Amino acid sequence: MSRVNKKKFVSLFSGCGGLDLGFTMAGFQCVGAYDKDKKVLRVHKKNINCSVTETVDLSLENLDLSTPRAEILVAGPPCQGFSTAGKMKEDDERNSLLQVVARISKNAKPKVIVVENVPGLKSAKMLHHHDKLINNLKKLNYRVETHICNSIDYGVPQRRERLFIIAWNNELQFTHNIDFQDMWKKVSVNEALAGIDQNTSNHIPKPLSLNTKDFLIASHIQSGQKLCDVRGGPNSIHTWNIPEVFGETDDEEKEILESIRLLRRKERRRTYGDSDPVFPDIIKKNVSFPLEMQIETLIEKGYLCKKGDGIDLTHSFNGWYRRLNGTGASPTVDTRFGRPKYFLHPTEHRGLTVREAARLQTFPDDFIFDGTDSEQYRMIGNAVPPEMAKTIALYIHNNLLRKRI
Repeated sequence: MSRVNKKKFVSLFSGCGGLDLGFTMAGFQCVGAYDKDKKVLRVHKKNINCSVTETVDLSLENLDLSTPRAEILVAGPPCQGFSTAGKMKEDDERNSLLQVVARISKNAKPKVIVVENVPGLKSAKMLHHHDKLINNLKKLNYRVETHICNSIDYGVPQRRERLFIIAWNNELQFTHNIDFQDMWKKVSVNEALAGIDQNTSNHIPKPLSLNTKDFLIASHIQSGQKLCDVRGGPNSIHTWNIPEVFGETDDEEKEILESIRLLRRKERRRTYGDSDPVFPDIIKKNVSFPLEMQIETLIEKGYLCKKGDGIDLTHSFNGWYRRLNGTGASPTVDTRFGRPKYFLHPTEHRGLTVREAARLQTFPDDFIFDGTDSEQYRMIGNAVPPEMAKTIALYIHNNLLRKRI
């Protein structure tokens, strides 16, 4: 598209601009970006050429927001309340922000609306929020479709599922075909991180100090592995296999710990969660030797704990110190990617730098982040991968070229 004929879009809940960058990469022009966070909008303004960048609390019900005229409205309402990685609280005040899109669209009257969120929005618990937005858009005479896309299929070196709600008015005819996968090749973590040197912006590696707890744990974690007591298999490294950090255990104690690891998911008593503490008499039946004082000893060592009448693993988290698999895809880049306790570099004993996290999200190196480290990781983790957004933008562009009904 030439600059003269560029289609315009307005962005709500813009964040630092991952979704908006994807649309500009596809040839669209940003004419309005709105978010209540001044810090993310500052980064947005530095990196994306947008006519209007305004700090606005979009949750205000009496808000009279007059946006520039644009054919497209894009929005990334907060997804934390709908995410299966969170608590999915029905009373999370952020859940209501989804309906802001329809409220503003009523006055803005865009030809196309694109809403990005998490697949958890279509879970049984949260589906009514999804359906309410769909119905509100239909009342405004939009036709609506929903797509769940995985970023790994669109040139992003990361497994990240996202839900896109796309609505268009009666002037347009959409194909319902969002399959652009032939445009992209799979990209590995190693390929994405290649060529970063000390002069690359936002790249300050912080190696773990020798012989610290974090360093000793990281030394045991290989590519694709994590510290995890509650799962088996080659990708789970158990605390009892790192005696220099968590303490020595003998063969009988290891057998007890392995038995509890299996039994806590097999001997279920509750109807919720995925595991339960195990009764001592059941543990006795599942080990190859008479139990004497080993359970009490393991409690003293910190490997086991008492929960009511049962015994459970003390370290019951599903996975810390996840080392990225360099030849594969990254797990979903989230706001914790700079913390080695959660994620480790593929080959080095450290967390990921801001630039490395940005590359895994497909932000180009000339996209500059600022603020504190935690603020920068939060911006990146909350963003839509620009290359994924570009795919959606190309889908919109192709359908805008189709003949009207």
